[in-house]
Amino acid sequence: MAGSLAFDDGSWWSGAFTGFHPTATVAFETNGQVDAGQHPGIYAEFGISPTLKFSLRPPRDAAAGSTRPQLTLSAPITVGLSVHDYYELAGRDDTFGYLDVGLALGMPLPLPKRFGSWSMTLAADTFVLGDNTALVNHDDHFEVVGRLGLSCEL
Repeated sequence: MAGSLAFDDGSWWSGAFTGFHPTATVAFETNGQVDAGQHPGIYAEFGISPTLKFSLRPPRDAAAGSTRPQLTLSAPITVGLSVHDYYELAGRDDTFGYLDVGLALGMPLPLPKRFGSWSMTLAADTFVLGDNTALVNHDDHFEVVGRLGLSCEL
């Protein structure tokens, strides 16, 4: 069972910076364990995603209403923690689970409106894993993950 909160702080900022977009999640293991532990655990996650929106160059004909696509650049940072027995291994609970630092670039795709509003995101994340998390990940404390996403709003 989990609960999450997210706050849109975009109205506090002006210009290209659209906010930090903080988030928080708390999860409770209710049946079995995600880790290799013996006890149901409690997990907490906190994150921010500082974001900029910008165009690569100004429109050629601003008076005619011509616009360039808005690109979105964000740098999400998330930390996952064990509040109690979540990253548990061999009877030892490790509070620090992971730190995820990423960079993402999003852009709208120029498709006709009848197909919906499409966008593409290219991203990379670097994960720093805590001791117990690393042990169940082949004792690897660092991971780099690339992502390519496609989304549609109808």
